[in-house]
Amino acid sequence: MTKTLRRVLALLLAASLLAGMFPIASAAEEREVVPLKDVYAGRFMVGTVMNPRDSGAKLEFIRTHFNALTPENNTKPDNIWNSPSGNPNFSQTDTMVSSRKADGFYTIGHALAWHNQSSNWPSPGLT
Repeated sequence: MTKTLRRVLALLLAASLLAGMFPIASAAEEREVVPLKDVYAGRFMVGTVMNPRDSGAKLEFIRTHFNALTPENNTKPDNIWNSPSGNPNFSQTDTMVSSRKADGFYTIGHALAWHNQSSNWPSPGLT
């Protein structure tokens, strides 16, 4: 067997193996996706983090599968106490929590201290 023929056969074998890993389902064969939050309804809530910029397909995925959210960075000290005056500003957090509550989500706040963030919190003016 020539070297070229062996390469072609190896490529065909690899292509057929890869094609088998990704079956093409007809519309009749597709299964309905049951939302994760529905699978565990009555047992526990299913949560994820969310960013105010989440939109489109990601937002729809979150709405479909989750019923509890943690606002990603919005409830961390660096976001709330970011003014030079040292006064907290909850406006972004309040907006996000209100809109997610309107969508039917349960909101869980973020930890006040996070391993690699908030190193300057509390600021000297707060202590």
